[in-house]
Amino acid sequence: MRKPITVADTRIPPNQMEEVGAHIKQLLNQHIIRKRSSPYAALIVIAQSRRTAKTPGAYVSTNKTAWFEIKIFFKKVKRDFKNRIVKDTLKVTIRPDEIQAIHRIPGKQGEHRPVIVKILNSEVKYRIMREKKNMPKQCTFRLVDDVTKSNMELITRLRDSDQLDSAWYFNCAVYGKTEVARRLKFDIFDDIAKRLK
Repeated sequence: MRKPITVADTRIPPNQMEEVGAHIKQLLNQHIIRKRSSPYAALIVIAQSRRTAKTPGAYVSTNKTAWFEIKIFFKKVKRDFKNRIVKDTLKVTIRPDEIQAIHRIPGKQGEHRPVIVKILNSEVKYRIMREKKNMPKQCTFRLVDDVTKSNMELITRLRDSDQLDSAWYFNCAVYGKTEVARRLKFDIFDDIAKRLK
């Protein structure tokens, strides 16, 4: 039998002991961690987050506990997106497995951080995005496509054209509408002038 790995205890400043103790007690109450007397049990390593170092009690664990915390957060955000936004607001029903990944990304200072969602396939995304136009005006959120830099540059070129009324991105493609209401699909390598002849 292998011997248990010896790890030195993490030193915590005396003035932070109470905050760390409250954090560990919270994890125990939520059944994220549990007490073990086995020498093979994983130690709890508590480290103050750099991003929230000035916030009292803002601690993240640097071992497997962090995974459980992230998993719980993921489930909550996933549930809110599926029920509050897609089902209640857009009136679209999707299965939980059709949301493959969801996480926050950096946003503007002082504002809510945006959330990026990975959907199972284009068909599911189309069902969601086509109902965007029916969102109530008083909605506190908005849905946008994750457009690449190349496609954004193409949309800008199309909007600058005198022969097009509008240009937009939808379902992984860029479209433009001519003055006679003709809709065309464009590629990033297209010669716009030739396409419009």
